[in-house]
Amino acid sequence: MSNHQGRSLQDRQTQGRDLRALVDAANDLAARRSAGALEPEHLLIAMAADTRSSGGQFLVEAGLTAEKLEQMLDAERARSLGAAGVGTFSAIDLVATPRRTRPKIARTSREAFDRGFRVGGHAIQPTTLNLVVGILMPDLGTVARMFEIAGLDRHQLLGRATAEVVKGKRR
Repeated sequence: MSNHQGRSLQDRQTQGRDLRALVDAANDLAARRSAGALEPEHLLIAMAADTRSSGGQFLVEAGLTAEKLEQMLDAERARSLGAAGVGTFSAIDLVATPRRTRPKIARTSREAFDRGFRVGGHAIQPTTLNLVVGILMPDLGTVARMFEIAGLDRHQLLGRATAEVVKGKRR
């Protein structure tokens, strides 16, 4: 068995392509939503849209489809705007001018990758489930507020995802 826990070179290359495809899909989503940067919530939604990935499978099995996560993000955005004194707007009103360039990856997204990839000793070739863990860890930020507003237990989901990463249950 190699130091890659028995995974073949082909498996590791496939996982690398999956992560690159995820970033591309999240970037497209961020651009569609006229975001200034690719944030962790965009990665989470893009992951849920791809149920072939370990992270996407996990999220959908937990009832977090891409559509559900987008609704949660919209609710968080409306609440945050309301807290800032901005009135209620329709989703159409909240769309900014479409971006002409791809959003840059935000520091918070890079930190999510770093956190997730350190979990479970899979630093050599992590999976998208590692990224789910890295995104769910912070107690502050948009993702934490999304879960709070939706009344969902982010810590419970984080515990389940972390346990699966550590056990190596999903590839």
